[in-house]
Amino acid sequence: MKLRSFLSMALVAFSTSAFAADDDTGLVCKKPEAQALLRSGFALQKDHNTDEALTKYQGCIELEPGCVSCLYEVGWSYWKRGEWQKVIDTWQAALKFEPQHARIKEFLPTARENLKIVESKNKVEVFRSKTDLMVESIPKDAPVTMSFVGRWQAYNPTPASPLDHFDRDIDSPKSASFSPDGAHVYVNSLEGSKTVVFDSTGLAKLTTIVHKFKGNEGFFDSKVPFDYVMPPVQKPNAFAGKPVESVSSHQGRYLWVPYYRRSYDENSTMVSAMAVIDTTDLKIKRVLATGPIAKYVQVSPDGKYLAVSHWGDNTIGLFDIQGKEPKDFKPIAKLTVDKPLSKKQMVGNRDKNCGFCVRGLAFSKDSRYLFVARMSKGGVAIFDLQGFAYLGTLFGIH
Repeated sequence: MKLRSFLSMALVAFSTSAFAADDDTGLVCKKPEAQALLRSGFALQKDHNTDEALTKYQGCIELEPGCVSCLYEVGWSYWKRGEWQKVIDTWQAALKFEPQHARIKEFLPTARENLKIVESKNKVEVFRSKTDLMVESIPKDAPVTMSFVGRWQAYNPTPASPLDHFDRDIDSPKSASFSPDGAHVYVNSLEGSKTVVFDSTGLAKLTTIVHKFKGNEGFFDSKVPFDYVMPPVQKPNAFAGKPVESVSSHQGRYLWVPYYRRSYDENSTMVSAMAVIDTTDLKIKRVLATGPIAKYVQVSPDGKYLAVSHWGDNTIGLFDIQGKEPKDFKPIAKLTVDKPLSKKQMVGNRDKNCGFCVRGLAFSKDSRYLFVARMSKGGVAIFDLQGFAYLGTLFGIH
């Protein structure tokens, strides 16, 4: 029998984090009043308040038209809004004052390319990879076929097609998963610090869950799990989380969303975290601390365990989730592949300096064994959860 499935949506966004500064130490204007507006705008932008930030930056430019730092940040705000001509005009103005501005020279060609896409004669149906809306997969007689019926994107603010949705909540979409009953689609916007929830077709947006905390919400435990230490910052639980993957548990009642890092942890070396969302009201109920760079997350078939891979230090966090309420969930073991990554090794590009870069997880059908993919240096590590023993790593698997 021929099966037919529909690709409910495509999520397309240009990353805005690649050239965003992590702190305001390099932002300088000559006039104190302009400098104050620049720093205020930067703080707003860091919390993803683009429109408010742009107002501050524009005030900065009115006071000091030649402040390159301010012109650069204005261009970034327009980039976030998908206003490519304004990005180009603003950055070209900045280059008149500082012709060798490294980041502008690096990313201005991309802005020009994005403008061409938006201004394409076929902009109603075309995006970066030239994939048309309402096309069907080939071959037509395949056992499963798909139709491209809609798109949510953050690069073209004026789409002509009603199937092409401009939405700033789609900010570097990292993953998408369906609820077990197929009623919801959960999309994690990594740089937006948001989980966007759609209906089963992907064509109706239901709500947006914001992963931003002041630290006093009552979501957090007083102690961090395993042998980790709370980050040495004034308010360690006041941060924006960068959601990566997700998985459902308890017949879809709870959605687990790990964070790549806490927003203040620029080098991704500190304790990260993982949100527990109650899908009955789509609200966060608890935030559990994890190891650095929490990535993949998986639930055992018997519903007893939840594992989250710590890309940042060769470990996996194991949690007991047998309870019915989030307050009952608890960390029970940290599993280590060969040896933990030392603090000295946690430097530079953490996407590469990650030891074995552990990520993918799978449980055996009887929930006894946990298999862990090592994306660096290869192999699949195996743990026996009866005693939480590391059995070793299998190599030569293709």
